[in-house]
Amino acid sequence: MATLYDLQGAYARVAALAADPESDPEAIKDTLASIKDGIKEKAVGYAYVIKSVEDDMKLVEAEIDRLTTRKQALNNRVKTMKQALTDAMQTAGVKKVKTPTLTVWIQASTSVQVPEDYRLLPPQFVVEKVTHVVDKRSIGNDLKAGKTVVGAELKTTWSPRIR
Repeated sequence: MATLYDLQGAYARVAALAADPESDPEAIKDTLASIKDGIKEKAVGYAYVIKSVEDDMKLVEAEIDRLTTRKQALNNRVKTMKQALTDAMQTAGVKKVKTPTLTVWIQASTSVQVPEDYRLLPPQFVVEKVTHVVDKRSIGNDLKAGKTVVGAELKTTWSPRIR
């Protein structure tokens, strides 16, 4: 049996591998397999590594949210600046400005504006779109009740739960 210090170092290496999206999943698996301790200790080691990676994922998610908010603010600023530039050029009667490094111009574009409620439009301008969605809940209930559903089956999978 390995010492606690050895196990901590080994699981720290596994945690570092697991946190690196570039690392090979087989390397993680092999490293965990090489740790010499019992299944109970290994389960606890796995759980600590999983918790560590989940904590990292929460930090990444928070950073994604922060950057998404920043991106939206920058996008709104660009829209405001473009509209101000367009308004200024229209007011001044300038259609094009050319320099050695940039050319800026305003160009008219036409788009179709329609009401939010399609029922306000004549029917010849409305296309019906049909989607099909599988009702897995009903299929599951029928299968559990012993009924046969062609093409469907109940599949049991196992996954760890960590508290």
